[in-house]
Amino acid sequence: MNIQDIEINKIKQIENIRLRIKEKDVHTLMASIKQDGLLEPIGVSYIPGKKEEFYCVYGNRRLEACRKLGWMSIPANILPKLDLKDFLVTNTLENVERQELSESEMGRMFNVFIKEYNMTITEIASRFSIPSNRVKRCIGIFTHIPEKYRNDVQIIKTANMKRGRIPATTADTIINIRRRFNLNKEQVEQLLEEGKKDGFEGKHMDIVGSLLQRNYSVEDAIACANKYKIIHLSLPILSSDIKRLTKKHNKNIIKIINSILRGELKETIDVASFKQ
Repeated sequence: MNIQDIEINKIKQIENIRLRIKEKDVHTLMASIKQDGLLEPIGVSYIPGKKEEFYCVYGNRRLEACRKLGWMSIPANILPKLDLKDFLVTNTLENVERQELSESEMGRMFNVFIKEYNMTITEIASRFSIPSNRVKRCIGIFTHIPEKYRNDVQIIKTANMKRGRIPATTADTIINIRRRFNLNKEQVEQLLEEGKKDGFEGKHMDIVGSLLQRNYSVEDAIACANKYKIIHLSLPILSSDIKRLTKKHNKNIIKIINSILRGELKETIDVASFKQ
């Protein structure tokens, strides 16, 4: 091992790793390090082309804990030079395979690969074994998150862990309804602000988007949507009714049933009475 004391301000962290570090884990580590010291060095490698700068390969939580404790330097094992692009791809791929990255987080990293490493969408799709259109969708979701909110978007598994951050799944949903309901920038930003609040869970966003399209304010749209629950029905319907109605209205049967339930269409459908 080549262990040296490295100045902490010379050690960079990979963006998607830094944003995924849980605050409670860091606080636990800080207490442990205060009591027992740093028992294991972190691992770093030189940033290509920069002799005096490093990036953290392992021990990111320990690095963050020591940074918060005010340490100026940290014992680090200097590893052989690694290709930073390959390291980033491998790290991101591991998280994707564990299904730990949202589409906005994947878009964040794919955007880095394109801008900083000149990777094409086809190359990214090949390296991650996912379709090119999914790569484009992930990048689109990330790039449509206003820049001032991007670092607030993180994986958050329970509402009481928000602390002013936006759950990645909520951000993904907001950006998706932006496209479907043609929301403007101000509406998107207001929804992202709501996403930071502990009581906001991102449910029923289809209703919110539809109401915003009808000129409701964000606050009124959310208040109205919270009064409803979305349910999914399984109904045995005659095939002849489906063919008749879809041909007559030139819509799929789900949209037709929605219109009937809302009172927008007056139609009769034969729903079987037997139990499923």
